[in-house]
Amino acid sequence: MISLQKSLSEFDKMRSLERAALECYCSAIRTAEQYLVEVNTADARDTRTQLHDVLDAAERSTSPEPLTGTRSRFRALLRDYQERAQAQIARLRDDLESALTAMQSPIR
Repeated sequence: MISLQKSLSEFDKMRSLERAALECYCSAIRTAEQYLVEVNTADARDTRTQLHDVLDAAERSTSPEPLTGTRSRFRALLRDYQERAQAQIARLRDDLESALTAMQSPIR
């Protein structure tokens, strides 16, 4: 009887930890969605929509097992957005350097 109670207690603790992990994961997705740097508005809007889809899938989950698929999608979304944002910033930097060079050259 004591063994059964102990097992139920451990099971309850495990379920509580799973819920806490799920809440933390969903919070991380919400934070990423809110603080996404907008270099290109359309690209940021598209990425936010995809992050919201991942969040919906995570929130519908009742156990941590389905999170493995959404976790890889979440990481891929952030990595892809970071790469696109870095490329866009590099392009903007090149445009600014070109404009500066053009402004510094003498008018003929």
